[in-house]
Amino acid sequence: MKKVLLLLVVLLAIVALGALACSKGTAEMYKGYLSDVACGTSASGKAGDGTDMKTEPEKHTVACMLAAPCAASGYGLLINEGTASAKQYVFYKFDKKGNDLAATILKETKKTTGISVEVTGMKEKDMIKVTSIKEVK
Repeated sequence: MKKVLLLLVVLLAIVALGALACSKGTAEMYKGYLSDVACGTSASGKAGDGTDMKTEPEKHTVACMLAAPCAASGYGLLINEGTASAKQYVFYKFDKKGNDLAATILKETKKTTGISVEVTGMKEKDMIKVTSIKEVK
């Protein structure tokens, strides 16, 4: 009887740890283009600098992303969820840590357009909880 009870307790602990691990999720890597929220979620699909954010986010300028109203809106990642020939970029906002890391990249980059990045984090609906961001040169 004691062995059965001990086995039951051990199995219950394993199930509880498994459920806890699943609820936390795992970080993944996402590749795409940085954008500010204002331009990335524009109803017209056009950024403040005229870029078509649904099909050509690589043309979005760093100057636009650093402009006061755009920078104040926060940052995120445009990920191509279409195909190579029929691009369809979808915008995911960053959490606070992601916003801070993106702002640093934008201030330090030598590029003037098309800030391609690799983001490590967890997607939750329309947001990415960011662990790290690295500019792809």
